[in-house]
Amino acid sequence: MRRVASVVLVLVTACLGCAGGDIQTELQSSQSAFMSAAAGGLMVPAYFSADAQGDASFAEISAGHRSLLPEIAIVNAGCDSTGRKNQQDGGCAIGGGPGPTRSTYVHDKIAYLRAQGIKVFGYVWIGRVTNGSTTAYRPTSDIVADMRAWAENYVDDGNPLTELNGFFFDSAYRQTADGVPQAEYIALQAGQYATWSGPAVGEIGPTAPGRAIFNWGTTADTYMRGYLDCVLRLGAGGVDGWNYVVVQEDAASSFMGNNGQLPAWARYQYNPGHFISIVHHASSDAGDTQALLNAARQAWNSAYAYVTDLPADGNNHYYSAAPAAAVWAAQTAQGGTANFAYGATDDVLTTSCPAASTTTPAYP
Repeated sequence: MRRVASVVLVLVTACLGCAGGDIQTELQSSQSAFMSAAAGGLMVPAYFSADAQGDASFAEISAGHRSLLPEIAIVNAGCDSTGRKNQQDGGCAIGGGPGPTRSTYVHDKIAYLRAQGIKVFGYVWIGRVTNGSTTAYRPTSDIVADMRAWAENYVDDGNPLTELNGFFFDSAYRQTADGVPQAEYIALQAGQYATWSGPAVGEIGPTAPGRAIFNWGTTADTYMRGYLDCVLRLGAGGVDGWNYVVVQEDAASSFMGNNGQLPAWARYQYNPGHFISIVHHASSDAGDTQALLNAARQAWNSAYAYVTDLPADGNNHYYSAAPAAAVWAAQTAQGGTANFAYGATDDVLTTSCPAASTTTPAYP
């Protein structure tokens, strides 16, 4: 997802009564039950600043569309846990994370979202980093340090509504299958530093480990099957977690283009409840919004989707505010039957997964 040095909120809306449930049982009871569910979850990347206008937009979004899917929000304090700066422009060297210290604004938004029954994920950048003339992928130790900082800096003793439910891993390595062991490792770490459900997050019922959302930016190449097979369920055949992946984040023109669909190797292999699609540069026409949402469900098999007309009017921020009123209304009005062209209720996991590893893939 496009990086910014400001607060990030990604909201996936759902029924509040389902917040403590397990998506595996919610979505997999039967093929017919899944296909007749509400037309997917709404996902909103909203990069608001700590001002009154931002708070108002935040409240509007949190009270929006409800579906049968879990609510998920992603928060971002702008920098990584070290607060390192880019010597060229003075901005954060790592474009997102918990920040070097607690952000009161982000902390309060976590508590606000949790009070609405929404699951909260912390943003963690795991992509490449340039230091002087050297470019490398971010070390696994740095990634874990950010997860630890989210857990240590934002959780108040005695207040389960400040506990994170998972992490959003942005710009994940996807050059070859070499990154699968690292992806497995950090997904498992997400389960250690966050809690999906149970008393630790103020819910009644058994405790479940934290979840992961991976944004690889693409799923085109066949070697990506190893990533999905080995992290969506924490290993082939595993049932200890339900993780997510952004299968497409692109401009509306490309999203609807000739190649705008889930690759053949992934069709009929995964429950759509794992998949997220994000569309920017859309028009402000509500009819176009509905067409893009339909494409997300059918062409990309994504139970979660978000459409925005940003950037617009010279604004180069994709998610700096809510979309135009008509675009927003078209998304919050979703309903009826969800038609997933390649839908499945059971994941078909065929990859033999390597052992999880802290080794960081080499930069090509």
